[in-house]
Amino acid sequence: MKWLFKFDKDKWQKRQRQMQKNLRSMESIRKINRELILFFKRNHEFFHVERCIEDAAGDPIAFQKMFDSIPVMASDLMSGNESFQFAATSRLSFLLSTENPPIDVVIQSGVVPHFVRFLNEQYGLQHKLYSVRALYAIGKGALEQAVVVIKHGAIPMFIRLLCCSEECYQLKELVEAALGSLANQSPDFRDYVLQFGTLTPLLSLLDNHLEPPMLHEKIALLRACSNTLAIFCQGNPAPSFNQ
Repeated sequence: MKWLFKFDKDKWQKRQRQMQKNLRSMESIRKINRELILFFKRNHEFFHVERCIEDAAGDPIAFQKMFDSIPVMASDLMSGNESFQFAATSRLSFLLSTENPPIDVVIQSGVVPHFVRFLNEQYGLQHKLYSVRALYAIGKGALEQAVVVIKHGAIPMFIRLLCCSEECYQLKELVEAALGSLANQSPDFRDYVLQFGTLTPLLSLLDNHLEPPMLHEKIALLRACSNTLAIFCQGNPAPSFNQ
């Protein structure tokens, strides 16, 4: 039996190539759509950071959802988008301030050096606050967790913030607490923190804020400063203050 039509191989191959091209185009469009949806979703979440944190604080399901999204937050933190970085920092800071903080999970996600980086001048006050709060929470965990904070150079950045001329009472109070939590780990940690000249800015803060008016923020700052100085004086062997 003879074929009723002649098979055109070139035409068939051309049609196959066109179909594959169309499929690639459709997949590209789907990918763009997914990225756009994710972009708008994250921007929406950025403008509702406080609401998301409030929801997670009062709703176990919302909290679990935030916990499960730690890898996504880590990715946002490492992105070049400052809005995403801020939103992720605030959420991670909240998770680390809970009763059973997921310190190891956060450390393993690789975000600690980025918390330290956000203490630089170009980042806003609120961003610094969330970053210091996160580092403080990690620093008061187990000894091996506190090592990670020190390893990534947090102490010199803390000292720089203490020496800042701006009246950032809440930020400096958190920095004092963070230094105290690291020094409280062991006498070796205490001595290491002191090696950076930590006493000088702390004593300077005491001298500069003892005069009235004694605002609530100033009292909290002085209390944290006193607590940190007390920690520096503890431990055996006794510390050396020759600096």
